[in-house]
Amino acid sequence: MSLEPSNPGYLYNLGWVYDEMSQDDLAVRLYRQAISASELSFEAMNNLALIYSERGQEAAARSLLEQAIAIDPSSEAAYFNLGRYYSDRKEWKAALE
Repeated sequence: MSLEPSNPGYLYNLGWVYDEMSQDDLAVRLYRQAISASELSFEAMNNLALIYSERGQEAAARSLLEQAIAIDPSSEAAYFNLGRYYSDRKEWKAALE
């Protein structure tokens, strides 16, 4: 069995490992590659949005979360994180929606 470095699932999983090890720069690179490999990589979008939010890149984080929800409207994590995004900014109406 060989690893496919252009496989979005492989890239996401490897990014998640680096994310868990607090190696954010590597995680960001791999999450971006996963999204480039497949525009349906909503989990990579969600996780990348969390890193962007921690880095103060709010607009990029919100955009990724909205994309993730558009791709998978049943993604509880993306809805939760988008709600948290809005509540952190005290945008209560948007957070409730």
